[in-house]
Amino acid sequence: MEKKYEIFLDKIKCLDVLILTKEPMKNHTTFKIGGSVDFFVTVNTLKSLIEFLKIIKKLEIPYYVLGNGSNILVSDEGLRGVVIKLGKEFKNIEILDSLPPLSSDVLIKCGSAVLNSSLCLFAKNNGLSGLEFLYGIPGTVGGAVYMNAGAYLSEIKNVILYSECVSKENKILKLYKDDMQLRYRSSIYHQTKNIIVSAVFKLKKSDPKTVENTMKSCFFKRKSSQPLNFPNAGSIFKKTKNSNYSAGALIDSLGLKGTSVGDAVVSFKHAGFIVNKGNAKCTDVLKLISLIKNNVKENYKTNLETEIEIWN
Repeated sequence: MEKKYEIFLDKIKCLDVLILTKEPMKNHTTFKIGGSVDFFVTVNTLKSLIEFLKIIKKLEIPYYVLGNGSNILVSDEGLRGVVIKLGKEFKNIEILDSLPPLSSDVLIKCGSAVLNSSLCLFAKNNGLSGLEFLYGIPGTVGGAVYMNAGAYLSEIKNVILYSECVSKENKILKLYKDDMQLRYRSSIYHQTKNIIVSAVFKLKKSDPKTVENTMKSCFFKRKSSQPLNFPNAGSIFKKTKNSNYSAGALIDSLGLKGTSVGDAVVSFKHAGFIVNKGNAKCTDVLKLISLIKNNVKENYKTNLETEIEIWN
């Protein structure tokens, strides 16, 4: 073991963390693909996160921050360094009392490790509307903010008030909506790499049953149009910029549904998805992505952009 890793393990003993060594990343991604990372560390408190970041930055150890692993493809060779996953303290949700009693708006604050579906259920149980579109998206709040997640004509940008993050200088920053530069599947966090630790949303008071019905409707649409029965990483490609059709529609029109490389297959249910039919490798997925891009480029003169992140 390298000396810096021995120092790393010694220094983090006093922190509230859980460490796994040589942990297979396929166990932590919705694609079920990926080799092992040197250290998989769950950090349970904000205080421990700040100290942990100081240690690995001083030792120049590379690190990645993982949400629910729903929008990433990890190399078959695995990852060097540390994967950080946020734990206990980052799973809290609370209602804030900062608005007038008669206001129809309600603020809720949640940690970035809260699952999107858990946040939706919390909102529904408290009669709050605005987050229904997130129901069934297999990610965390941190990932949703990072990507400005959206569906069915709604997006995070419409409901978020501000987010909090740990900067590269290990300071806690508060970024309001305009500061976050929220655009289609993008935010300022793509550039800064600051770690999102919480978010505050402004929701509307509503009837819990009405909220529940909207959530069910969103989930039904998702279930009927997406291959939820196979491991996948969500939409592989972003919306096309120079076409009247979605990436999925273009891929479908070329008869590429069912096209496979190894166990990586273009979904029959939605051509914008690649599914893992069993033991797909990262290299299989990358070859299939390349094949799709080349076909779309040749036939439609359109360059497809990947939406998923590739970790290697």
